Amino acid sequence: MQYISGLSSGIDWRNMIDQMIAVDHQVVDNLTTQRSGLESKQKAWQEINTKLSALKSAAEKLRDLDNFSVFTTALSSNSSTDAEDILSAAVGSGASLGTFDVVVSQTATYEKLSSNSFDSVSDALGLSGEFLLGGQRINIAASDSLAAIRTKIENANSGDTPSSVSASIMTTSEGQYRLVLTSDDSGADGIDIRDSSATDLVQALGFTDSSTSIREATSSGALSVSFSSSDTAVSSLLNLTAAPTGTVTIGAYGGISLDLSKSLEQIKDDINAAAGASIASIVQEEGDDGDTTYQLKLVGTSYADDGNVLESLGILSGGHGSVQEVHQSDALSKSTAAGGGVIDAFTSFSQIDTGSGLNNIANGDTITLSGVDHSGNTFSDTFTITNAAGTTVGDLLTEIESLFAGAGSSVTASVDASGKITVTDDTGGDSQLSLNLVANNEGGGTLDFGEIEAVTDGRAMQVQAGRNAVLTVDGVRLERESNSVDDAIAGVTLNLAKADSSTVTVSIDRDKSEITGMANSFVKGYNSVASWIREQTKYDEETESTGGPLFGDSTLTNVQTQLLNLVINTVDGASSSLNTLAAAGISLQEDGQLELDSTKFQGYIDTDFQNLTRLFAAQGSGSIGSIEYMSYSRDTKAGAYDVNITQVAEQASATGSVDLSSGIAGAETLTLTDKVTGQVAVVEIESGWTTDAIVNAINSEMARNYTHVLTEGGAGNTIVGGGSITSSTKLNLIDTTGGGNDLSNGDRITFSGTKRNGIEVQGFFEITDVADQTVGDLLENIEQILGDEVDATIDTSGHIVITDKTSGMSQISLNLGYVGDGSLSLGSVDTSTTGRYAIDITAENDGSGHVTLRHDDYGSAAGYTVASANGFLGITSQEYVGQDVAGTINGELATGSGQVLSGNSGSNNIDGLVMKYTGAATGNVGTLSMTLGFGEDLERILYGFTDPYSGLIDAKNEGYDSSIDSINEQIDRMESRLQLRRQTLVNQFLAMEKMMNTLQSQGSWLSAQLSNM
Repeated sequence: MQYISGLSSGIDWRNMIDQMIAVDHQVVDNLTTQRSGLESKQKAWQEINTKLSALKSAAEKLRDLDNFSVFTTALSSNSSTDAEDILSAAVGSGASLGTFDVVVSQTATYEKLSSNSFDSVSDALGLSGEFLLGGQRINIAASDSLAAIRTKIENANSGDTPSSVSASIMTTSEGQYRLVLTSDDSGADGIDIRDSSATDLVQALGFTDSSTSIREATSSGALSVSFSSSDTAVSSLLNLTAAPTGTVTIGAYGGISLDLSKSLEQIKDDINAAAGASIASIVQEEGDDGDTTYQLKLVGTSYADDGNVLESLGILSGGHGSVQEVHQSDALSKSTAAGGGVIDAFTSFSQIDTGSGLNNIANGDTITLSGVDHSGNTFSDTFTITNAAGTTVGDLLTEIESLFAGAGSSVTASVDASGKITVTDDTGGDSQLSLNLVANNEGGGTLDFGEIEAVTDGRAMQVQAGRNAVLTVDGVRLERESNSVDDAIAGVTLNLAKADSSTVTVSIDRDKSEITGMANSFVKGYNSVASWIREQTKYDEETESTGGPLFGDSTLTNVQTQLLNLVINTVDGASSSLNTLAAAGISLQEDGQLELDSTKFQGYIDTDFQNLTRLFAAQGSGSIGSIEYMSYSRDTKAGAYDVNITQVAEQASATGSVDLSSGIAGAETLTLTDKVTGQVAVVEIESGWTTDAIVNAINSEMARNYTHVLTEGGAGNTIVGGGSITSSTKLNLIDTTGGGNDLSNGDRITFSGTKRNGIEVQGFFEITDVADQTVGDLLENIEQILGDEVDATIDTSGHIVITDKTSGMSQISLNLGYVGDGSLSLGSVDTSTTGRYAIDITAENDGSGHVTLRHDDYGSAAGYTVASANGFLGITSQEYVGQDVAGTINGELATGSGQVLSGNSGSNNIDGLVMKYTGAATGNVGTLSMTLGFGEDLERILYGFTDPYSGLIDAKNEGYDSSIDSINEQIDRMESRLQLRRQTLVNQFLAMEKMMNTLQSQGSWLSAQLSNM
């Protein structure tokens, strides 16, 4: 509510109140001015913090020694061919200075395979069966079209274990289509495609012919593909719907029955038993990733396959011959007068039935021949029937062959069993062959050969062979699968573009631009900070004005002083010849700015690189080889530290007390449990084995990687009428009642369990069409529930088998249940093989016939537990652990873990310093020298300024925040008091006005009364 002052009193009391409040408000105005000053200073500190943080980023690069290990490459050719047209080179970590001469003899290519030609993309092909492509099963149904097969192949090239083979459909001519497979990876290995069913599906599609060859030959035989396990059914490892079986011949041994529902070990034993000789063995190999693989090795150079058993194993592979183009005419018949039947090469023209059992070919009739040969060369000529009774079809065939030969290529002309003139291109592969035969019938006859059309398209099954790259580096011949070669020159990847006889010289030099760029970034960052501080601290005497809100701030002066001292002072631990920035070409100018002399700086990169890095980057080194510097922390100080070892690191070790050189006294079961991982390995040792045999058995078991396998228990599911179920068994054929089936639509099979990483899952499979759905549909559903991390199969006994796709430790589990009115009985699904990785324990012969078990790692955290069933090894059943290294660094106690010795937190000099001691001596073994460098010194100072939790600027900001908050509180309190005072004064004046108004009213009344009197 607004009031008009002075209506009764005539006094402008509102203006008086405003002036009185304004006088009192000066205190608030002063506080507001003070707050603005603090806010300006706080903003200024935020600005300098941003600049200091940018400088800190530059310092972090300078302190890291790895950032100086950067290189660049230069290429030159000894011929007119540009080096860049032959190869390119990319340098990475691990490179070093050097010059290398490279010659590219051959580049790597990708294999391409082509199928037969089909006249439709979408029509069913009527082909069924399965084959292996890049290790993945491709299952083809009779209803599948060419497009459907392509989709299935593409789907197999996905997930964690892709086939690495892509598929596309190529239109070769109008209405003719081929399926083309292309390897995703270059190299001679190419495409791994194997028939794995008796239908010879790969041959039927036209990717291979009926010939076979050894896929991977040895000096005396062949090797199979690699398998992840030797004691799991091969069909399960290959994820085949049905296990191939057949009777094969290996070398001189025939009649060998093989069944791929058995494991590799069992197949090996079956082969040796059937042959009566040891012609099969298992080759075990540990890969770079720690996984162990197994191959079946056979002795024999000739093989006969049956049921594609050997091809499924990868012993044999199908051939990729070229297909010859074939053209045929319509069929011609002999005349009934000549005895009937179809024509052949000996049939004379007078014997050809030209229609209705008659012959009207006359002497002198001609036939025009025209066509195109394999390479596209054209020809034409005229064939004359000089004597219809004496001129034969064979004469015409000879003329055809002669004309093609004259054009430049060779064909075979013949007559097939149905009387069709047939022309076969003698050169396999894609062909331009064509032929026209036109009977001119000068004598009025009706001879007609009809159209001569292609019945078989010429093509190459192998459109392009996969091949390895071949190159020489400094005269050393190398062969690689890829055109990207990263292991020929350390730290350098060569990308091969084309083969050429030229020598390309690859020069590797330090990347001066990159290293100089780090120094330049520091200079720019420092100059930005220095310029900003100079602007804040300047003073104009004429105007008596200051530079900025932080003028005279002692903290800012401290920042400036510390940075300046660091820039001009020597760096501890650096070489005396190169221990200042100025010596390296970074000098301080009169205006307080740094300037980088790039020429001088880069000169040290060429001539004194080691000392240049000591100037800038933190690094450590041991005085002896057994002292290895590892890392440091922000609290570590520079210096040369004495290393005193009181206890060397040891491995967990146990040596048997029994000399087993002549053989162990009895059978022994040795169980080893790794302390680090908890993994368990069991080694069965046979009576009579010698020390070396026992050592080999233990090491073999320790090196193995096991894939986790679950197997459904119980009697196994059977088919109504007998026999075990397979993945293709219809659900209504499962014997659930002891001779019958009572499953119904709507029944459910429930799942619960855990994935590989332990995550719980659950779901169900609903029977919607019991007569159409198969066990394979159920298995596929199980795989989906478990995240497609497993292969679900059926073994030969009808049990469900769940196999982890990845070897090693796994938490996969599965429980099955049935919900319905039927009698389906599902056994419990239990672990049949526990997945684990290789265990880091090594067995040795101590030289005296005793078995020694030693953990590969050092320290008390690494060890194992021995459980020896009968004690024949002489090793006590107990836990064995190693010893951690113990000692001091610079006289300060350090903490050991294995061979690693670390400075304790809070230690005066060695806090965060980490070293490794691999020696066997104790006492004062040597020294560890630590230099920090300018980059580390600078980063530490800047960290003290900019740390968002405990830095100097953070403390300043907290102080400003506190002061500003305090001022705001004061202002709020004073504003409230002034508002209250204003209201009090207004109320008082209003009361006065009211009183005066009352008095005036009373006076007016009295005046009126007096007047009336």
